[in-house]
Amino acid sequence: MQSIMRHVMDMLPYILISLPFIAIFRGVRIYCISKKGEHTTVLRECAMLLFLLFMAGLFSQTIIPKIEITASGIGIVQNGEGGINWVPFKIFADSVREFKAGNRSYFIINLLGNIGMFAPIGFFTALLWRKVGFGKAVLITFAISLFIELCQLPQPRWTDIDDLWMNTLGGAVGYGLYRLLGMAFPKLPDKFKVRKKVQI
Repeated sequence: MQSIMRHVMDMLPYILISLPFIAIFRGVRIYCISKKGEHTTVLRECAMLLFLLFMAGLFSQTIIPKIEITASGIGIVQNGEGGINWVPFKIFADSVREFKAGNRSYFIINLLGNIGMFAPIGFFTALLWRKVGFGKAVLITFAISLFIELCQLPQPRWTDIDDLWMNTLGGAVGYGLYRLLGMAFPKLPDKFKVRKKVQI
């Protein structure tokens, strides 16, 4: 729980900084949508704002270089642990090792963390855009995860093939949550989609 809270607090400054830029971007998009004879909804814009803020927070912790403030000024962190893991499912062997060493939360934090952090991508892409089914939602999640892993290569961060399948699984879980929402409230998902203006 402390690890999760630390990441949330680390995300917060980036989320706040991105808020006005996202608001301007959405204002322009709403205008463009209106010019095309379509309209959005308050529910959709609230969900879109939440999704874009989440993405800003996610990128702040995965691809934006870490910044440090020292007596000599502000700079990018160059030192730190990093590397590449090309061995699929290494997380299970690492979890056994960590468990024996007394770190019993390693597996849960890494597995659920990687799945949970990418579940919103599968959920929101299906919720906000039409014609995004299971395959597209999973593919989008995979593409974003791959982009993040590639961006981490030149940084002092870990690039891990296990992150790819866990993140992609998170997208599938997120889409599953979207389907459950549709089953529980059949008319609700349509309120998050762009609609054609009704001609009077």
